[in-house]
Amino acid sequence: MSDLRAFGPEDVAAAADIDRRASASPWTAAQFQRELTGPHSRGWALVEGAALVGYAFLWMVADEGQLANLAVTEAQRRRGGGTRLLERLLDEARRAGARRVTLEVREGNAPARALYEKHGFLTTHRRPAFYENREAALLMERALE
Repeated sequence: MSDLRAFGPEDVAAAADIDRRASASPWTAAQFQRELTGPHSRGWALVEGAALVGYAFLWMVADEGQLANLAVTEAQRRRGGGTRLLERLLDEARRAGARRVTLEVREGNAPARALYEKHGFLTTHRRPAFYENREAALLMERALE
């Protein structure tokens, strides 16, 4: 069984490794390190035993949250880890006073899009040829109750 806890310095290297495997534009270890002290950043670690198997970061500015990054290991996919992280992030955004949460996702990332749509996110904009490989970015958002 996996546990959720606050993301800490001990998670930086493993998170960078997970992101390298999961993302076409991965965050560096330095970027994860900066999230630990960012005034608007909140992060969670999904762990099994001592191993990091996923993470999520929320940026809060005024009454809006942004899902900055969320990833799980290949072994965690389709096992509910992404859902647990996303639900924690949405709960925290709600507690912090967010009226909505936004995110950006690659158009071709069907598993991530399905997760977000399942949790009430709607596509609001499409940015053609946004990424280095010319793939489009989708902007999605969800209103919070």
